[in-house]
Amino acid sequence: MIKKKRIGSLHYRVLVLAAMLICLTALLVPAASPQSTCCNKCLDRFFQCDGTTIVCCKIYNSCVTQCAGGCPLCPDAE
Repeated sequence: MIKKKRIGSLHYRVLVLAAMLICLTALLVPAASPQSTCCNKCLDRFFQCDGTTIVCCKIYNSCVTQCAGGCPLCPDAE
């Protein structure tokens, strides 16, 4: 009888741990997704730019300021 209680308790703990992991993952994924989408949009604008590197970087940098941050520097800034 004690073994059944321990096994039942263990199953319950595993289920709770799995639920917590799923919740944490769900909270973290949406937070990162819009930011990377914003950065990708700015990169697409940069690669479609027909102007000089300086002009394209200015357009890219002004686009990046609207993102949440964490975007890479202008690709041709070096």
